Amino acid sequence: MKISYFANVSLPTEKARGIQIAKTCEALGEISDLELIIPTKLESEKEDIFKYYNIKKTFKIRRIPFLNLRIFSKHGIGSKVGSFIFGIFATISLFFRNPDVIYTRDHYCAYFMSFFKKVFYEIHNIPEYNPKMYLSMFEKLEGVICITKALEEDISKITKIKKTTVIPDGFDPDMFSGPDVDLHEMLNLSPNVTIVTYTGHLLPWKGVDTLVASAKYLTKSLHILIVGGTDDKINEYRENCKEMDNVTIYGRVKHEQVGGILKSSDILVIPNSGREKISYRYTSPIKLFEYMGSGKPIIASNLPSIREILNEENAFFFKADDDKDLAKVIMTVAKQKELAIKKSSQSLENSSQYFWNSRANGILKFIGRDK
Repeated sequence: MKISYFANVSLPTEKARGIQIAKTCEALGEISDLELIIPTKLESEKEDIFKYYNIKKTFKIRRIPFLNLRIFSKHGIGSKVGSFIFGIFATISLFFRNPDVIYTRDHYCAYFMSFFKKVFYEIHNIPEYNPKMYLSMFEKLEGVICITKALEEDISKITKIKKTTVIPDGFDPDMFSGPDVDLHEMLNLSPNVTIVTYTGHLLPWKGVDTLVASAKYLTKSLHILIVGGTDDKINEYRENCKEMDNVTIYGRVKHEQVGGILKSSDILVIPNSGREKISYRYTSPIKLFEYMGSGKPIIASNLPSIREILNEENAFFFKADDDKDLAKVIMTVAKQKELAIKKSSQSLENSSQYFWNSRANGILKFIGRDK
């Protein structure tokens, strides 16, 4: 089967969507004839995609001409106009290729191309503004891939789309094949200190503020490590935490280093906020699956989106946005080592369902491998 995957994203990128697209394409490319079509590369983004994401060349990459609208980003219109224009350019490019199906996570690409080809759209969120009009764009599609059950449920309530399925995100187990990291030495901490780690971006709905706030209730034997974020957010958090001696804002690292950090940590936290729907119902965090694959105890916000994957058998939960409750659970996990080992072992076992190749097989099964 020949698949064209259209993605309006400048690769490589430090954002999680870049990892998700690259890893999904690598896995799909092993079992199908796949090409990834992205905008023309900017001069500042010349790093090789395959090397950056440490993936095999199982698929081809094609680029189509595109206008750089980053100059409008200050006005908040660059991404919206850019998405619309890329959808038009991408649709025009169909006259120069003949795939069996189109796969995309860009809504304008999905809508425009559905008039000419079989299109499968991977949806990650439903906007708050006029969701019915937004989803009506996809009624012509062959199918919609939802990353959570809640997304599928909300879509079915709002509009009639022919065919939907739920395929969450995933992770690469090979990320843990590298050497461990001596976090205690790296952070200049006593070997007896328990390291509680968060990896990922520092957006408000990620709930990192709650994790930082929990630090004031923790004993000196517990230290919070935060890895990731953009430069502006890293600087903001460092400024806010400069008086806190049990919190380290480490900053950004290459994704290939994340596995070593996770398996060298003692406890891992997913502190998502319950205040935004994308976090409460729609997110399928790559970090969640990476945490599971690390074999380390997981503490997570008690939210429907997280509960689709985690449960009482493989994780510990706290009340979302409640720093005191999070601190209480962190101290409980640190003390109840046998229970923590039991749950983390179960989590590791469950993680095998969420390898990227399993995700790719699910996508091809939904598309119809033999069609």
